[in-house]
Order: sequence, then structure tokens, then C-alpha cells
Amino acid sequence: MPLKDKPSVFISYSGVESDDIKQLRKHIERLELHVSDDATFQTASSNWRRELERALRRANIYLFFISPKGLDSAWTNFEMGVAAARASDSSDVTVIPVLRDGAKWDDIPAVLRRTRGIDANKMSASELAEKLKLTLEGISEKKVG
Repeated sequence: MPLKDKPSVFISYSGVESDDIKQLRKHIERLELHVSDDATFQTASSNWRRELERALRRANIYLFFISPKGLDSAWTNFEMGVAAARASDSSDVTVIPVLRDGAKWDDIPAVLRRTRGIDANKMSASELAEKLKLTLEGISEKKVG
């Protein structure tokens, strides 16, 4: 399948969680989806903000890994706002909050509480990877098919 036809997944997380997320990203990439996050652009380009904005506009699936530490991140909150606005404008956009490290539904911004998410607080990394795989496969089949 050409890249332009693949669903595009944007992963948002706090920098303190990056090692865990890198492992989960590998599982997501195995699904042959286009995957991006802000770390991709910060290291790859001097115009990373422009690249980040382009990725945010192109994405049709947003994964937000939410932890109590990450909720104070200005970038994460910016990314949530973009995703929520895009989801309210298009039924082709899916936002999936993933609660981790003790985060609760009441902790996340109200605009994301209405979305279906994953409470991964009691999941191992492999259980979360499998749950994400099943969720993303179902979404990508609907968007491509």
C-alpha cells in the first residue's frame, strides 16, 4: 500500500516517557502505518516546528500517552488541542487517549474525555502493545477499506 494511502498515526507523549514509547512505536510501525511524533522532527530537521505542524495536520489517528507527569507539557496540550479540533471537524479522525502511570480519566482535558481510550495503568508493555495493535488494525481497516 503506498504511504499516502496508509492511515497516519501521530504519537504524543511527555519526554520523560520516551523510552517506553519507543518500544510501543516499534509495535505500531509493524502494522505498516505511517507513524510520527515530535521527537522525529526535532532530530531530523532544523524546521521541526513546521514539520510537526504538517504531521499534526496529516494525521488521522492520534495516540496520546497520558501520565500525571506529562499533563503539564505545553506541547502535549497543544497537540491535544489540534487533535480535538480535527476530530470535531471530521469523522475520519480518531483520538485515542492512553492512560498510564496512574493517570485517571478526570486528569485529562475535558475535550478528550468524550473519546474512547485505553486505561493502560494495569497493563504490561506487551499487553498494551497488543491492545494498540487490535485497536489500530480496526481503525486502519475502516479508513482504507
